[in-house]
Amino acid sequence: GGEQGLFIAPMSSPIQVSRNGVRISSPTLSWERQGGAVNEGPYALYHGGRTFLTYSASSCNTPDYKLGQLTWTGGDPMSPSSWTKKSTPIFQRNNANGVYGPGHHSFVNSPDGTEMWIVYHANSSASQGCGTTRTTRAQKINWNSDGSPNLGTPVRTGVSIAGPAGDS
Repeated sequence: GGEQGLFIAPMSSPIQVSRNGVRISSPTLSWERQGGAVNEGPYALYHGGRTFLTYSASSCNTPDYKLGQLTWTGGDPMSPSSWTKKSTPIFQRNNANGVYGPGHHSFVNSPDGTEMWIVYHANSSASQGCGTTRTTRAQKINWNSDGSPNLGTPVRTGVSIAGPAGDS
């Protein structure tokens, strides 16, 4: 019944937070509140000198679990005003491809370092929710002209796609 937001905190070492965190994002947009008010699972992505924070939004119990994006605009990253939220999702369900609730993700480089790939989980049915039916999926991403990530459209399971560059 509560609300999940994104917090940031300074660290004194790779495993030690040095003070309390500050909320930098709350689920304020309608697409972040489907089935529950959720911003969770952030992942930092760096490209072209810019910092993006991608995150999962809405309840994973719905087929509308999806990904959103914050962009660091400079200044103190501990200040919520240093982050701008994209007004629309960057990755979401695709009924035509039978992909529902794509969320909780990370990004990896191809073996030769020339490509970026998203690894995420999703369902193949709108009724599957957060359970054990989610499968792990991966696909290549591109970049928008402003340098932000373009995750494309979630690919249907069973479709052959070219593997990552440099993968034998």
